[in-house]
Amino acid sequence: MDIIEEKPHPLVKRLVDNGIAFFNNNTQKEYKGINEKEYRILAMLASMTDRTAQLKIVRERVNIAKPDMSRIVTRLMLKGLITKEASADNPRMVDLSLSQEGINTIRNLRMALIHSTDKIIKKCKMELKEIE
Repeated sequence: MDIIEEKPHPLVKRLVDNGIAFFNNNTQKEYKGINEKEYRILAMLASMTDRTAQLKIVRERVNIAKPDMSRIVTRLMLKGLITKEASADNPRMVDLSLSQEGINTIRNLRMALIHSTDKIIKKCKMELKEIE
């Protein structure tokens, strides 16, 4: 089940899911208090069926160095957006899970990013029509 209720254009959804829509096209380092790396972690967890994944898998998929990952996970936990606990499958591994606040945050961020990206695409289409 996808967190986004509306059906955005597939390209817009992909840009937002990957954090490209806002973070690569904007000079700001954060959006609504969430930076790019935090967003990528939240988006990755949101894409998981049960909103949970092993820390190692998240780190590898979002391509974040171990020391950075540790600091980011701590920040996200302090913000109440994720939880961290020993994996039920393997006690030596750590699972990260989105909290309800994390689900709400990623939903709101995605909707805002979809809206802003959609506006950019519409503007580009209008400019293309003017050129033709």
